[in-house]
Order: sequence, then C-alpha cells, then structure tokens
Amino acid sequence: MSAIPEIEKTGSVLVIEDNDALNGLFCRMLQSAGFAVEGVTSIEKARLHLQDSVPQVIILDIDLEDGNGLEIVRTIEELKHDSVKIVVVSGYAYSPESLALERIDYQLMKPVSPRGLMALVQMLQ
Repeated sequence: MSAIPEIEKTGSVLVIEDNDALNGLFCRMLQSAGFAVEGVTSIEKARLHLQDSVPQVIILDIDLEDGNGLEIVRTIEELKHDSVKIVVVSGYAYSPESLALERIDYQLMKPVSPRGLMALVQMLQ
C-alpha cells in the first residue's frame, strides 16, 4: 500500500458517516494531512454543527441511521452555506443527473481509496 501524498495543510472538513470505523478512518486520515476535521454520525448532529460552523468540504454518507443524508443538502441551502463542497461517499451508485439536482459536487463509491479521497478534498480547497 502506498503512502498518502503530501498536501497543503488548509481547509475544514465535516465527515457525516454513521459507521464509526469509517468515520474515524476518514477523520484520522484527513487530520494527519493537516485538515481541521469534525466527524459526526447523524443528521441531527450534522445540523447542529452546521448552525455554528461552515466547513469547506462535507464528506456525506447517504444511508444514515436517522434518515437520508440528502437532508443535509437542504439544511446547507436553508443556511445559505453556498460555498460548501459536498462529496457523497456511498455504497450505492446515483446517477449524475440526480446528484446534480441535489447540489452534490462529487460521488465516491465505497470502498473508498484513501489516496482518491485525499486528492479530491485537496482539489476542492
């Protein structure tokens, strides 16, 4: 397995993933690269976080225990957090058309390549 590439140490990321192991992995990986990262496991916790903070990037699982992750997209629109980039990370494939309607910037399929996720987050900064 190759090392994660060095990237500029900027940006804030909100990870919304109800699988504790994946949430922790994504957070540790991004933190080790210098990003300010917050991990939450539910729509409710994500909404609370977004009331006080505007991340540059959101890593979003769709199938969350307390509902559909796309509810977060509506929350972002209501709060007028227009600059936030949204990356869906899911085990399900969604059509590009449906994601565009939901204001999703990118989609990654699980299992996610750490190198791919890091490169994408860096690009979105």
